[in-house]
Amino acid sequence: MIELFISDIDGCLSEVYLRHNLTAFQTIASFSDRSRTECVLPEWSLCSGRSGPYVEAMAQLYGLTQPVLFEGGAGMFHLSTGQVQWHPAFEEGLSLEIQEVQRWLQQAIIGSLIAYDYGKRTQAGVVCPDRAALADFFPIVEQHILQNYPKLIAFQTPYSVDVIPKATTKADGLLWLSQITGIPLHKMAYIGDAGMDIGALKRVGFPFAPANAHESVKALGIPVTTGSYVDGVLEAYNWCVSWNRMKQYGRDTLPIGV
Repeated sequence: MIELFISDIDGCLSEVYLRHNLTAFQTIASFSDRSRTECVLPEWSLCSGRSGPYVEAMAQLYGLTQPVLFEGGAGMFHLSTGQVQWHPAFEEGLSLEIQEVQRWLQQAIIGSLIAYDYGKRTQAGVVCPDRAALADFFPIVEQHILQNYPKLIAFQTPYSVDVIPKATTKADGLLWLSQITGIPLHKMAYIGDAGMDIGALKRVGFPFAPANAHESVKALGIPVTTGSYVDGVLEAYNWCVSWNRMKQYGRDTLPIGV
């Protein structure tokens, strides 16, 4: 049985810089509520590169009871207790290096339309709605990290560039989540759309990508939904529900409908 369904936010549950699909919010919140009493419905969680307050707000909207991951898996928030935890691998030396990169990034973007992504402790990043500007800036960041910080790695999404420790990627975050919740990785599903998600997609038993995912994600050969963004997320979740129903009744083919 698939016990936990984990979704990325940007590129999956939402389209960056566009209004959220409020109808989909209600649908997911309903699934989340029902998952506490209906065993065929996997519970929900989140794993996002966004900062803690943003992911906390999303967890509140959905009413999630399982812990959620923020800053790419380096931070964990428990809505039921209000507790924040930091990944055990994020030690003082990494913190100092991230602070150095944060200062460097803030200087490197002066005079451009790129904005610094404030509010993060374990990452350094910038954001911009201009994809071309970010695409031009990413090689500069990547080269700086490769030359000076062997324990860090740079990732690019359509609207952000992020520098994170190699020890606290989303893949590491999901392993940590498994340890905290007691849910084995092979009983987890994850949907992600960008390069930062690749390690996490390789780690779980049931990986998915929305139709809008980057080609590097689709190249993994994992199931790709016909729908984009939140439509794709719901499509993947409904597949997981069908899988659980199949297993519940000892079937070897997926039932029709959910």
